[in-house]
Amino acid sequence: MDGNSFFSGKKLNRTYIIGSAAAAFVAVVSLIIGLFLNINSIFFKIGCFLLAFAAVLSLALLTLIFLRKSEADEAESKKKDELIENIQKESERRLHEANAKADFLVNMSHEIRTPMNAICCATELLMKEEHSETAGSYLGIFKSSSDNLLDVVNDILDFSKIDAGRMSLTEAPYDVGALIEDVKNIVSVRLSNKAVAFTIDVDPTLPRVLIGDEVRIRQILINLLGNAAKFTGKGLISLNVTYERLSKETIDISFAIRDTGVGIAPSEKEKVFQKFGQAVSLKKGTEGTGLGLTICRELASMMGGSISFESELGKGSTFTARIRQRVTPDNVPIADVDKNRNLALDFLIWDDNIHYADNLERILSALGVSVKRVFRESEAEGVLSTVKTDFFIVSANMFKAVTEMIGRVSPTTIPVKLLDIGESDNGDFFGKYLVLRKPLDIFSVLSVIKNSGNRERFSLSGEAKFITPDARVLLVDDNRVNLKVARALFETFKAKVVDVDSGAEAVDLVAGGAKFDLIFMDHMMPGMDGIEAAKRIWETEGEKKTPIIALTANTGGEIEKMFFEAGMSDFLAKPIVMKHLSFVMQKWIPKDKIVYVQDDVRRNIRKRDRSDEAIFSPEQGIKAVWDDDKVYSSIVKVYVDASGEMMDNIGRMEPAAAKPIIEQLATMSRSAGAERLSDLLTELWNVSDMGTTDVYKGILRNVNDEYREVLTEAKKYLDTVEEIKGDEWLE
Repeated sequence: MDGNSFFSGKKLNRTYIIGSAAAAFVAVVSLIIGLFLNINSIFFKIGCFLLAFAAVLSLALLTLIFLRKSEADEAESKKKDELIENIQKESERRLHEANAKADFLVNMSHEIRTPMNAICCATELLMKEEHSETAGSYLGIFKSSSDNLLDVVNDILDFSKIDAGRMSLTEAPYDVGALIEDVKNIVSVRLSNKAVAFTIDVDPTLPRVLIGDEVRIRQILINLLGNAAKFTGKGLISLNVTYERLSKETIDISFAIRDTGVGIAPSEKEKVFQKFGQAVSLKKGTEGTGLGLTICRELASMMGGSISFESELGKGSTFTARIRQRVTPDNVPIADVDKNRNLALDFLIWDDNIHYADNLERILSALGVSVKRVFRESEAEGVLSTVKTDFFIVSANMFKAVTEMIGRVSPTTIPVKLLDIGESDNGDFFGKYLVLRKPLDIFSVLSVIKNSGNRERFSLSGEAKFITPDARVLLVDDNRVNLKVARALFETFKAKVVDVDSGAEAVDLVAGGAKFDLIFMDHMMPGMDGIEAAKRIWETEGEKKTPIIALTANTGGEIEKMFFEAGMSDFLAKPIVMKHLSFVMQKWIPKDKIVYVQDDVRRNIRKRDRSDEAIFSPEQGIKAVWDDDKVYSSIVKVYVDASGEMMDNIGRMEPAAAKPIIEQLATMSRSAGAERLSDLLTELWNVSDMGTTDVYKGILRNVNDEYREVLTEAKKYLDTVEEIKGDEWLE
């Protein structure tokens, strides 16, 4: 405000105040005197006048103060508007500069990446060519330097985007397993020449599919794990993935990366997340922009999370990234722990690296399977010889000795070769094993567990010949023909077999005190089915339960799951294949009752023409029962005696009603060596629910024609056997 203004200056203000106060004082004195003298006196009149004058002066003063206050407020408001305008202009200027810088860096990144891509690719190609040791060393330096340069470019580009507010997230469903696999592979390459173990633990109940920005989460993990690899010369790096459920749709997932590296001094911890900053303990012999952790923290914050760390100089660090993610509606966990527990699998571990052995034990225990560890060869053989072992995971340097041991004392055990980081498989033992590669994680271990359903392919049991003369086996099936065929198969093992044709009879037998080493229980039986019978048997036995194997013609994932959830020890599909039966017998019969023998059996029956083998193949049937022609001949005799009536019943019954007989005859035909007839009967079974259609009639005609030829050939075979061996041999 101008100093010459009418309302300006403190002097004018004081004049108004003093004048008003004086007039008011004189007015009051005059009024008091006038009241004592006379109301019409001059003093009273003067007092009234002065009082009015003081009031006018006070009103003028208040008006002046109000006007000055309004003018001051207007000036202050104008000043604030000018300040806001200046701030906005400065902000726009800085944003323009940041965008210009970001655009410049994007263009520069493109210009740098284009030739760097060519350099990196050319280096990769040169490294694959033959070269001298010196040239290989130079190429390695070249490759490492170019990779570091690309990392620098990426860091600067990301930082500029964040600084300019142009970093955005792209949310979509992603598979946690694929994310972990990618990160594992990248970090493993960096650790391939270091004496550092890399372990991964993932909560098996974590939802398998999450919704978030997979690319940015991968970037955070690779940066944190890359730092751990950079600053850890020996020891351990671990990744632990857990989560906290916040609601049905939301979780906080935590990635904890721990290392035994150089660590960070307390006085330098504040520098860790500073731009272009590094703790002194981390600078020696390392390269980088100092932006990685800053970028990671900003990315985590954008995803509703944070990054924290703990560290001790000389002992290592633990960085924890906590990120909020959404869950897909199906919410399927990584692993069904209850299902794995129902499988009743037993694992054995032998690895000299304590970090990986501990890691493997934690993973298997979290998945709900039984696990034991051994530390020497004699201990391993002792366990294999006495305890049921489904999988033996062993490091590559001890694998040959262990595989020979398994073949000798526990052929049903599946050997699993454990390869170190960067180690290749030499492919020995004809593929009769599984492979796990370090670093291990829950997903690779789950792939081994899933192979429990395809175990005969990987085990050595098919090559082993054995007998079980002291083993007692109970066979339960409501079909007497099936019982007779199965009994003939069990004679191969010299086992003591007791057979009954109902679940109730099996329960009564066990309740009466009968003891068995193994029970084979048909699933579909009238009255009491196999599952109910098994439960009652176990209730009768108490804590020490006899293994019970389900026999079923219905196979598939859901059926198998039903058996294991019901507590069945294992299952065997019909028709019974000798290789599968052998596997189950070796797995569940007590180890001390299995006697391995040399194969000295020789077939005495002459071979048939190939044209006959397509219809009826004794050679294939005999091979299925370990070249035991007597057992096979018994099977064929049962088949010839019973199959005619079964064919008659199939021909006169309604298709749906004939299904059980069709299924039974298909099983018997395959066991007898008539695979083509068995396949035709299976086709007939598949269309039987449609009724007596033209398709059903056509297949049935083919079945009848094939059966007549099979029966003729089977009788010829029995005649040949009788001629060579005599009547008593077939009894």
